[in-house]
Amino acid sequence: MMTDSARQFGLAGLTGLFLPLCFPDFNLGWLAWIALAPLHLALDGAAPRRALWLGWLAGFLAFTGIMSWVVTAMHQYGKMPLIASYPVMWLLAAYLGLYVGLYAAGFAWLARREASTQARRVPAWAPLGAPCLWVTLELVRAHFLSGLPWMLLGYSQYQWLPIIQIADITSVYGVSFLIVLANVAFAGLILWAWRRFRLQQATAFPWPAPAATALVLIASLAYGQAALSHASGSDDQPSLAVGLAPFAL
Repeated sequence: MMTDSARQFGLAGLTGLFLPLCFPDFNLGWLAWIALAPLHLALDGAAPRRALWLGWLAGFLAFTGIMSWVVTAMHQYGKMPLIASYPVMWLLAAYLGLYVGLYAAGFAWLARREASTQARRVPAWAPLGAPCLWVTLELVRAHFLSGLPWMLLGYSQYQWLPIIQIADITSVYGVSFLIVLANVAFAGLILWAWRRFRLQQATAFPWPAPAATALVLIASLAYGQAALSHASGSDDQPSLAVGLAPFAL
């Protein structure tokens, strides 16, 4: 039987393996909507310090896969020896993984605050702060130390045109917000089902996160479809043909 630590780090590692698949060259953008769920399952009951390491592991593995092109760039174009290119890439992945670690630690802190209010029957609003934390850290990563905005989570949806139209209002961070919100809701539903039907624990349905996900997703898709329809309709506007006739001097 797996120990709690092995289960937690295994789930975190699963998120680290899933995230690179959401971007080119794999292009499994749909996977982004559930890729963070294993990490959130691993964070269930974890202290913020443990959560920091779980998140860092997920981030390190993810950025190792996402940033593997750095090895090619340094070796072929920077003329760096191949044996030295890999440690440099791993250092970069370790640094970028810290942002996922900080997110995980913040999420664990929010979850603990939520747990302390359960006796007062306070609804599970705390997970709604998770997307805000993720987007804040993406903003910091995109600007701190001249910025490393590569492969922000919202970029994974570049093939799903209706959902990315909100970027003209929110930039890519709005898409990232929605993806993280969906992951938090999905993980919360899994934990609720596990406790209710497998452990026979009477727990309240975690409705705020799924309800917020459904509302924001519907609104984003409606906006996206309207924007795409408007763009295609503009192609039907009357046009003026202009031609040039040759003439001899």
